[in-house]
Amino acid sequence: MSDFKEKTIIEVSMNTGYDPKVVELLYDFTNGDQEGIEKILASIHKNIVIIKANFESKTIDKKGFFYLAYDSGQYQVIEKGFFAFSHFENIDLQKSWDDLRKSILNFKMQDKFDKKMWSFYDREMGREAFLREMERLSTDFISKGNKFKTLLETLLGKVLAPVFYHKNFAMNMEIEFLDPFLFFKPLENPKEEESEEEKPISTNSEEENIIANLKVFPILDPINGK
Repeated sequence: MSDFKEKTIIEVSMNTGYDPKVVELLYDFTNGDQEGIEKILASIHKNIVIIKANFESKTIDKKGFFYLAYDSGQYQVIEKGFFAFSHFENIDLQKSWDDLRKSILNFKMQDKFDKKMWSFYDREMGREAFLREMERLSTDFISKGNKFKTLLETLLGKVLAPVFYHKNFAMNMEIEFLDPFLFFKPLENPKEEESEEEKPISTNSEEENIIANLKVFPILDPINGK
């Protein structure tokens, strides 16, 4: 690889957050046109919606974190997780997707979260009624910013009620939009990162974020959660 090619790949990778391997493919495709590469990357549709939230229910003495990755192009949930503990330090919701995945992996490896609440969450996120409503919101409102956020807040407040045993709960949520390249990028091994510290390659992404502070949801009907 020539010095010019390597320099261009590193620069575009740092500017856009894309993996150098992806940038290299586009470098060859555009014959090294840096502006062309960046235009192609900027045109990629960010159709992966990452919903991530810290939550707390004082009534059942549980705190934790949940996330949902939804493909708004295919209208399907592609990844999800729910981690509830008696003692929990809130996740930094401003973390990049790569850093967040490391925290998620750590939760899974420790294996100390509430499995029953996890199973309830898995069940509710797979219900046909929820998926239909997510498709409707994605089709009609995803480009409308605050409107989409408000409707999603209302939807989650309702469908998560059974997960919290129809007790009051509060959430602080952030929504992030990613394209498939960034979402499916392989998670780097921390040991490999340490061994390559001297390499001046950084792929920290700065994606568009929508932040929603969700209020306490009182459950009026203890049976149906409505």
